Amino acid sequence: MKACSILLACLLMTACVSRVAQSFETPDSAEMGWYKGNTHAHSRISVGDVSPTDVTAWYKDNGYQFLVLTDDTVPSDPALISEFTDTSFNLIAGMEIKSYFGARFVHTNGLNAAIKILPQEADSLLNTLQTDIDAVRAIGGVPQINHPNFRGGPDRDTILKSSNCNLMEIYNGNVGPDAVEKNGYLSTESDWDYILTAGRRMYGLASDDVAAFSNEGYGGKPGRGWVVVRSARLDAEEICRSLDKGSFYASTGVVLKDIVIEPNRIEIFINAEKDITYNTVFVGDSGLKLFSTKSNPAVFELSKRLKYVRAKVTNSQGKVAWIQPVFIH
Repeated sequence: MKACSILLACLLMTACVSRVAQSFETPDSAEMGWYKGNTHAHSRISVGDVSPTDVTAWYKDNGYQFLVLTDDTVPSDPALISEFTDTSFNLIAGMEIKSYFGARFVHTNGLNAAIKILPQEADSLLNTLQTDIDAVRAIGGVPQINHPNFRGGPDRDTILKSSNCNLMEIYNGNVGPDAVEKNGYLSTESDWDYILTAGRRMYGLASDDVAAFSNEGYGGKPGRGWVVVRSARLDAEEICRSLDKGSFYASTGVVLKDIVIEPNRIEIFINAEKDITYNTVFVGDSGLKLFSTKSNPAVFELSKRLKYVRAKVTNSQGKVAWIQPVFIH
């Protein structure tokens, strides 16, 4: 009997220690600001309908602090970057690498990538994606996987098996569910949770993939999806470093005041608009809904063993903000 009591006490002690030891990874966000930007946009140099100057001017004039102009294969013009970059706005070099594996799309952005990268086709879907990721990293850029699943693009297992890329679009304003034509871009939130649950660190972006500014233009319109990055400074290196480590939230219209992460607590402060309601759902392993609240701030207390927790804030107009996964150790 005494031995059983000792064993039970040991088990209870182990469980208590396990709960106490478990905590969120807490980022160092002191002295950092929030910067709104878009990481996927096209001009007439590729598939857009207006000049690079007009594309950049639209974002600067509409309250964005940065833009990555991602014309196909062609890096942003240094002269254009110099013309638009100042203390309030940063045009960041970039391009979209449009590779294919057979008829399947493999489109990857190079953020802060200033050297031309030609698309290549390898011997598999995975190797084609990995070749482009590696090419972006080789020139000091940050890779971004664009519109997974669109026209046979990288599926969840292909993304999971790839390496050295931390960013994937979970919302694309051109081919996503809100696009006018609804042309085949499958939901990627479930894929995102699948990848996270398997142990891979991956952060979810919302972007415009804009191509159309004129009424006659084909493709995505500006202002549909964006990211708000927490960064030490408004410059290309810092913004892209913050993106690469998941220090941002993605949005289609919900604006946040702040995200506070403590060892056992997440607080999301919503910049609420009058007469609009908000619902926040905290999501964990395998996409399981852990907790839902209409409170502001939305608060989640860590009380069970998980791999990660992310959140999705939806307002009564259907607009969304996605908070990046907070990993647990």
